Amino acid sequence: MNNQKLEQAEWVQSEHGLSLKHITELNVYGNKIVGEVELLIEQRPVYCDRGHYTGKVFGITSIDEADFFPRFYMRLSVAKTEMKEWLQWRLYKIDRWNEL
Repeated sequence: MNNQKLEQAEWVQSEHGLSLKHITELNVYGNKIVGEVELLIEQRPVYCDRGHYTGKVFGITSIDEADFFPRFYMRLSVAKTEMKEWLQWRLYKIDRWNEL
């Protein structure tokens, strides 16, 4: 349900970095939540040794409680792919949990 629209979502340049926004409807612990999730990739200063890019998540607060953001990436292509795949997996897990 959530993944179909997310697969078509595109990264857009914003004032803070690359942004991917996705509106979703979730049923979390019996509570219906409709909201926007935003993935943000920011370029870091060249002297940073943890990575050239930082990945962050904003929006529905409970979506990343256990996943500890920000994350650090050396390559932009990897950051874009992994951030989008993480959100697809997270939304899938929430949908599956509610089916049980």
